[in-house]
Amino acid sequence: LANSLTAMASAQGANALASLIGEGLDAASFFASGAHQNYNSLVVDNAGRNAIQWISDWLNLQIGRAA
Repeated sequence: LANSLTAMASAQGANALASLIGEGLDAASFFASGAHQNYNSLVVDNAGRNAIQWISDWLNLQIGRAA
């Protein structure tokens, strides 16, 4: 029994499950933070831009580079 449990714990499936649980905890933490509800007030850089301003500036830059 101990050998079987050891084999299961080191199996690829166990690693995948641990990774999935970690990603779920990250998602829950992000959801609980409320950041996804406040893009207008969430400051994302040292210039004081909110998330919407930042993504708008980034998209404009990318479009300018492509043109």
